[in-house]
Amino acid sequence: MALKKTVLIIALIMLAGGMALYLLFSGSPATGYIETTGVVELKEVELAPERGGRIVWLCCEEGEPIKKGTPALRLDDAKLRAQLKEALSRTDELRAKIEAARKELEALHSIVDSLGAALEGIDEEIGRAGALLEDARKDLARFEALYSDGIATEKELDAARTKTKVLEKDVAILERRKERLLSEKKAKRAELEAQRLRIKSMRAGLKELEAQKELIMARLKELEVLSPIDGVVVYKAFEVGEVVQPATPVYTVHDRSHIWVRVDIEETLIGRVRLHTKARVTLPAMPDEPFEAEVTEINPLAGFATQRDVKRGRPDIKTFRVKLSIKDGKKELLKHGMTVNVRIY
Repeated sequence: MALKKTVLIIALIMLAGGMALYLLFSGSPATGYIETTGVVELKEVELAPERGGRIVWLCCEEGEPIKKGTPALRLDDAKLRAQLKEALSRTDELRAKIEAARKELEALHSIVDSLGAALEGIDEEIGRAGALLEDARKDLARFEALYSDGIATEKELDAARTKTKVLEKDVAILERRKERLLSEKKAKRAELEAQRLRIKSMRAGLKELEAQKELIMARLKELEVLSPIDGVVVYKAFEVGEVVQPATPVYTVHDRSHIWVRVDIEETLIGRVRLHTKARVTLPAMPDEPFEAEVTEINPLAGFATQRDVKRGRPDIKTFRVKLSIKDGKKELLKHGMTVNVRIY
């Protein structure tokens, strides 16, 4: 009988303790709030170079601030800078050659244009000389007829013949001159087209050099890492002179401008949590100095609080992740990863 009484008393004590713990941590409606624990989180960024190499400069030590957009680290870029210098030199040299070739092309255009104008003048001269020659030949035929009839004298006939020969000679000279101009113009046109092709080829080469230069500059940028946020360096993994592999973090930076607490709320209680609900956060070591907070995010997807108990076949408790943004208080006391007490009203 005594044994049964003892067992009953123990059972009642355990039941009372269990109820107390349930009311404390589950947030029973009787309390009007949900009380649990959470983890302090903040924006964390790891600064890592895209390319590997030897570190030649580091900006900060642990605990020092860093500004958004400022360089955090640089890798050895001597080889790439030498390549860039060579590419720039070759680019300048080729640009100068293209400019000289362009001026030569303009000169060839002028020569071709002047030859064209000269040909137009020759054609006009040939036209005039041809007309005179035609008239002279008509006069010669007339004088030959008159001489046959005894009307014209031999002197007049000889004069007509001389005039015709002179004009024929003039026309022949003009025709040969025209042929030379045509040949020269054809040669200059061929030279002009060849010059155009040379310039086109040089411009293609310049385009390749420009692309090479841009590639080298892009690679140089990959050897310098800028901080994407304002923050504080909390971890430095390397020192100057060490070799770092691509995508290996060198710095870890925390942005303390926005601190929040992550809380996992059981599925039986999540219905009581609403966006913009007020909350209070306290450190276990400083329960009398609370931080005011507010629910700013509720994850709609459930997770499991722990791994499933597959041996006993009992389903695990599902939880929903809730984010509490810290509104005021001494935020510098809150550190990333701290466990804190949370009360959601």
